Amino acid sequence: MPVADSLVADSLAALLLTLTAGLDTALILRTATVEGGKKALQAAIGIDTGCFIGVYWSLLVWGDYWLLPSWLTDCLTQLRPTLDHAIPSHLIDSLAVDEQPITSPRFEPEADLLCGYGQALARLLAERTLSPDMEPILAGLLFDLVVYFAEELRAPRWIRTADGVKFIEELDRVKENCIP
Repeated sequence: MPVADSLVADSLAALLLTLTAGLDTALILRTATVEGGKKALQAAIGIDTGCFIGVYWSLLVWGDYWLLPSWLTDCLTQLRPTLDHAIPSHLIDSLAVDEQPITSPRFEPEADLLCGYGQALARLLAERTLSPDMEPILAGLLFDLVVYFAEELRAPRWIRTADGVKFIEELDRVKENCIP
């Protein structure tokens, strides 16, 4: 995997570590409550930086990149059971906007890239081994999926209206039903 891709993937893993519930999340929430949003953002950046340094320190010590997918797996395993939980009321404001978003997160790889992803996954399932030529393709797929997932997690869910805060999906459904 090229160094630039590795840096981005590692940064996303650090972001997921920060988003998953745990002591770091409790620290950020406490800081936001007691000291405000700016200090909470600084705490989150500090935690991400610590994760980032930890990842690269382990790579220097052990020299194996196999730890990164393992850590990402752990992060996603911790995050998955919480995905259906209600979003706490104190976080709603951070996921609310004043105007309807123009775009929403999308996973739209080019046709040849999508074909390569499908081909590599089919070979992996058929052969049950990961060949060296498939590794960069599947690493690219994992990167694209993690980026899409992170964008989806951060995407606005509510819109502030004159009638109060409404789900964006609610307004979209109303608009769809009104269009002839």
